[in-house]
Amino acid sequence: LLILNTLDEWVTKVTLKDTQLFLLPFLGPKADLNEPKHTLSQFFIEIKDDCLSNYNIHTQFYTYNEMYKKEIVSKIKLISKLPGIETIVKFLSQRLIVAQGYLHSTDSRTTLLSLDGDKKDPKLKIEPELKNKHYIKKVKSVWKRLSLIGGESGLTSLPFLGKISGIGRGYHTGGTFPMSQSPSGFDSDLIGRPASLKRTHIIDASCFPDIPSGSVTLSVMANSTRIAEEAMLLDVKKDTKN
Repeated sequence: LLILNTLDEWVTKVTLKDTQLFLLPFLGPKADLNEPKHTLSQFFIEIKDDCLSNYNIHTQFYTYNEMYKKEIVSKIKLISKLPGIETIVKFLSQRLIVAQGYLHSTDSRTTLLSLDGDKKDPKLKIEPELKNKHYIKKVKSVWKRLSLIGGESGLTSLPFLGKISGIGRGYHTGGTFPMSQSPSGFDSDLIGRPASLKRTHIIDASCFPDIPSGSVTLSVMANSTRIAEEAMLLDVKKDTKN
């Protein structure tokens, strides 16, 4: 919104890249309820297999969380009062392990962004790109691989309860004004300046050429530091010439 409004660009649509999010539940050993009731991710599994993707597939596993029980109950409201259901829910929630995974942006859907409204009160119009369907097949192939990995570790996958999240839910997004050595159109140069702007630098993931499946936080921090240092040197060189 900021960049398009700065450029007064009301026609062109730019692309927001996403990392497709998916969830795959497993049943495992009974949780030790003496441990904290809300656990963060306990371990990561990175899958690099050209048969699945040309890019890394990132998954992180979450063990016991007391919210699991509430989520299970919300899914079975119609039968939640039947005899024995509470025991079953307790059994499942104490053994549930959830794998949360992401695909590389190249394997994921994208969103088109453009200005909407009027110049006094511009809004951002968001249009999901619906043509790309190959991500569904790819996610299901990853589920099969994770099921095999889980089986070797004593975990039983529940793919019928798996979920492929909607577009934009991957948390890691960007690539709208990608950096390029030879920028054109709305590309950014190597110090994050989009559309030939001279004093405006993008320092978040919006200037990444693509978005990896894993966390981008440290990469964004490193790149923003680099851009800030190089941008500062531009002023130093200018002052030196003067």
